[in-house]
Amino acid sequence: MTASTGKVERVRAQGVLHVVDYQTTDFVDAVHEITGARGVDLILDHIGGEYLSRNMRALAVSGKMVLIGVMGGVKAELHLAQMLVKRQQILGSVLRPRPIAEKAGIISTFAAVVLPHFARGSIVPLIHSVFSLGEAAEAHRLMESSGHFGKIVLDID
Repeated sequence: MTASTGKVERVRAQGVLHVVDYQTTDFVDAVHEITGARGVDLILDHIGGEYLSRNMRALAVSGKMVLIGVMGGVKAELHLAQMLVKRQQILGSVLRPRPIAEKAGIISTFAAVVLPHFARGSIVPLIHSVFSLGEAAEAHRLMESSGHFGKIVLDID
């Protein structure tokens, strides 16, 4: 999904088969059209708030939603009967309040399992631009304008 009609083709060019501009299209309707009304098996949500009910409608039977942020708000209404009938699961997770030892374990696992893919080139980050630390304000302006496609990197060396 993207919030920019101008970025839809750029996302497709990355090899994504189905791209939804949720500013102009109801993503629940799009998910049902794409999946033949089945829904999706997994949703990773960093918005929360009012997206909860729509995400649950977009989930398939036995689907899972992982909530990792609440940029859209901390309160939402949930249709419990729908969740029960469809055997859906909601998982919540953030790193900040975890003990340091647990965070260290997560980092260690990430380093062992994921970083080798970067080293081999089987995972390549999509980087829009690199700024020096002295250009941090300019990097923030770019991010706030949503004029980027990919990551904005601050080089601290």
